[in-house]
Order: sequence, then C-alpha cells, then structure tokens
Amino acid sequence: MLAAETYYEQVYCEVVARGGGTGLPSMVDFRGNDETVQALILKRPAKRVGIDLPAPRRVVRQPPSAKPAEPPAAVLAARPPAAIARPTPGAASARRSIATPETAAPVNGCELAGAAIRCGPQLFALVGNLRNERLGDEALSEANRMGLPSFAAAAGDAAAVRGYLDRAYRRYVEKMMEIGLGGATMTYGKFAALFADLTDKGVDFAARFETMYGYLKQDKRRMGVNEGARLDAGMRISNCGDVSERIIACALGGRNYLFLRSSPG
Repeated sequence: MLAAETYYEQVYCEVVARGGGTGLPSMVDFRGNDETVQALILKRPAKRVGIDLPAPRRVVRQPPSAKPAEPPAAVLAARPPAAIARPTPGAASARRSIATPETAAPVNGCELAGAAIRCGPQLFALVGNLRNERLGDEALSEANRMGLPSFAAAAGDAAAVRGYLDRAYRRYVEKMMEIGLGGATMTYGKFAALFADLTDKGVDFAARFETMYGYLKQDKRRMGVNEGARLDAGMRISNCGDVSERIIACALGGRNYLFLRSSPG
C-alpha cells in the first residue's frame, strides 16, 4: 500500500491482502500496463474478494483545431496553497507553502542544518519510522482511524479542491506519523494526483484512504521497520514547505521527507 500511487495499484494491493492475488502479475509488470489493461487484469480477482471495480473513464480526443481544455481542478490544486507565517530573525514573519515535486516554493528565513531545518529559533528534525514499542497504546488498534475530511464541493472548483487537499494532506501525514510511518509518506504532488485519479473514477477519496490505513496498521503490527532516517544529498531548502506550523515537508526524486518541530521557538 505504501508504494501504490494510483487507484488500481491500491486495489491490486487490497486484492493480494485479501488472498485473491493468485494469477496476478508482479506489481512491476502490472504497472507496465495502461489503465484499461490494469482494470481488465483486476476485474475478476477484485470481484471474487468483493470489490466493485469502476472502469477507467474513456478519454475523448479533441480535434487539433479545438480550444485546449482548462486544467483539471486537481492539477491546479497541486500548486502550493496559502502560506503559513512563522517567526524569523530580522523579519516579522516568513511565508512558506507546501512544496510539491512540480512546484517547489522557496522557504524564506530557513536553512538546512544537517538532518534538520532551522527557521530562526525553531528547529525541525527529520522524521523516520518508529518501531511498535515506541508508539502510543492505541496507535495500531482498529479504533484508530485516519479520518480524512470528506470532499463536499464541486470537483471543478479549484480553490475548494486546493483548500481541501491542504487540510487532508496535513491530516494524512499526522496519522502516518502516529503509526510510526512518518518516513514513508507520499509527497503532496502524489497525494493530489491520487485525489484526481479517485475523483475521476467516482471513488470516495476519504473512504479509500481509510481502507489503506487499515491495511497499513495490519502490516505494521507484524512487520519491523528501519528507524534510520537519511536526507538525500541533493536536497535543497527550495524543495521544502509547510504542512502545518509544526511540520515541514520536502520532496525530491519522488520521495517525501518530513521534519517535525523539536523546539518551540
């Protein structure tokens, strides 16, 4: 589930988890097919384990003379949302916004300091995964839910989509850290792309992430994790931006790196 970046990849993982993966190709081979073929591959195995699989939407090609369509709302949503103010030396505030692989916004007043980010008096430490004994008592229980907010606006309302993804992504990274998987989160850009993919297929985004969270907790109960956290040598502060007042996310090469405030500042 951690590696799944599209709806059909998530369903592939769910089918395997439910014991219906006999005869399915490897994930690498599955990814080598387009959506139509992926849907055909999954149709019968998904039905056997009780998953109603929506078909991919047909793409209607416009003639060369046609006016280009407006960018989808979810593409617009992947651009940085409103910045969060934070104190910096010699200035009233620093303005930052969530960075994505597509639109990395500079982080004013902050600098990388080894495996940390310093923003004036505030220090943000790189987040890694955590072993189960270091988690809260109820972290991996069935009662612990991801609880993403539901999206209630029109899919074509770019401002509403962007605001929703801002809130939902913040909740997502907080809940991933809660189960000790802060070192294995998806970038904001991938999160936004998955929202677009699920919305296009008429799949409830929040419900799908709830399902994903359940499987991740199951895996976490029986599998160990490497707690080591290393920052890519090519990381620059321009790849980073706010998730919240206490969390900074940096994206590079498709990987996501979270930094948690370790001093109040």
